Amino acid sequence: MSVSLPDLFHKKKVVASRLKWRKRDSTRVEFAAPLAIDGSVFEGLELRGKAIVDMPERAVCFNLLYYPTNSRCRQLCRIEWNPLRAHINPLKGNDRLNGKRLDRVSHIHDFDDNWLPEFNRMRLKNLPFAARLDPNPSSFQELLDLVEERLRIEGLRGMEPPPWSEGTLFGG
Repeated sequence: MSVSLPDLFHKKKVVASRLKWRKRDSTRVEFAAPLAIDGSVFEGLELRGKAIVDMPERAVCFNLLYYPTNSRCRQLCRIEWNPLRAHINPLKGNDRLNGKRLDRVSHIHDFDDNWLPEFNRMRLKNLPFAARLDPNPSSFQELLDLVEERLRIEGLRGMEPPPWSEGTLFGG
């Protein structure tokens, strides 16, 4: 079945399973949740989240992904909250964002900034354009509200924050 990526992104979606952080390795946790559209789970569409256990409210990422049958994964949108590294937009391709540096500030790799309608596809290289989140969410719950709004996904409010621990990075 052929699906329009813009339609898929812009439709209202609902989390279709319990949201639970799972240990990925000794320092990271993640979750993956299928998404429903119009009351049915949409095969291959999911929301993923990841965080670093020893860094409360830092480097949290939510990613909307689509895995079409017999094709490679398509990233549709990504939100990075309080990232550890700067993001630098490419110099050409998006007049509003060309060359802008986001120096360790929360940002969104929005679908519309990375969609090429004239070619009916996403830009190459992992959603290269991002814009600053303003205002920056001041808590994990505010981040969930923003993810619901910007990714058009219901069912995140009330999700438990990652199982963060203070001070273990340097043995504290």
